[in-house]
Amino acid sequence: MVFAASAPLRGFELVSSPASAAMSVPVPAVTKASGEAGQPGVLLVEDEALLRLTVAEALQDRGFKVVEAANGEEALQILRERSGDIDWLFTDIRLPGAINGWHVAFAFRFIHPLRPVIYATGWSQDLPQSVAGSLVFRKPYDLDEILEALQTLSKRS
Repeated sequence: MVFAASAPLRGFELVSSPASAAMSVPVPAVTKASGEAGQPGVLLVEDEALLRLTVAEALQDRGFKVVEAANGEEALQILRERSGDIDWLFTDIRLPGAINGWHVAFAFRFIHPLRPVIYATGWSQDLPQSVAGSLVFRKPYDLDEILEALQTLSKRS
């Protein structure tokens, strides 16, 4: 895997795998109407309840329809039941239980191969297993930087 820090995009790493390095992965704009009342939908996977609540409220204030999961198992259940409501994934990497953020992203991309994935982590010794064209943020992060990165991912074609 190749990791490249990007200074202009402040605070995150663009992640690509050897297979994806040779090809461009287009990502559709998330400004399309897919959620309720035209709101783009995000699956927010975060095990820290206070952080999840704070980020969910901030995303809702910015016009996103947020579907929350506290662990990987909940996230996979949501993807099975409501995948059409989800335009992008924002997941913590280290989650309680057997399903981590890497696994959630692989399942999301299996269903939606071109949609944006943004990871967040405070600490992880896990080997990176990111899906192509995803971004990894270190905690603590600035939500405005996450949204800026989402727009960057959405504009790639």
